[in-house]
Amino acid sequence: MARDLGVPEHYLRVAVAKKRSRASDAGPRALGRHLAIDECSVKKNQAYATVFSDPGREVVLDVGPGRDGGVVWAFAGRYSHKERSRVSVVTMDCHAP
Repeated sequence: MARDLGVPEHYLRVAVAKKRSRASDAGPRALGRHLAIDECSVKKNQAYATVFSDPGREVVLDVGPGRDGGVVWAFAGRYSHKERSRVSVVTMDCHAP
């Protein structure tokens, strides 16, 4: 993803701190009851990423490039309707678009 965004890899490591977890080869991490969505700058005022996490389990589920609705739709598309229905609380602090 760092290559896609055109930023050094350590920018992404800093952006998601020590709690960053690696996605398994088997597919996306299981969704829990609580989903938190927030964006972060990975290159000051030039490149952004959206972080999807489960605060209850203190894990990062995924990091997507950009901060628009498309990255949220792409994340949601990785899960079936049944899997998404497990989420009952969504916390967001995102860029207006």
